[in-house]
Amino acid sequence: MLPKIVLSSSKYQKTFVKKDREVIEQTSGFIIVTSKNDNPTFWIEAGRIFERAWLATTASEVVFS
Repeated sequence: MLPKIVLSSSKYQKTFVKKDREVIEQTSGFIIVTSKNDNPTFWIEAGRIFERAWLATTASEVVFS
């Protein structure tokens, strides 16, 4: 995990926003998994949802990265 001070750095945010934008613009689609709360129970559920999506796309031979 990155320290909060790094995450709040405007240079850090600008760098990753730029890279995220470049990746998203080169894809034909993407999935965003969110949760209602920020705690371990919801993190695990979000991870399970992500894993199910990954397995479904892999089974249908869709590239997922």
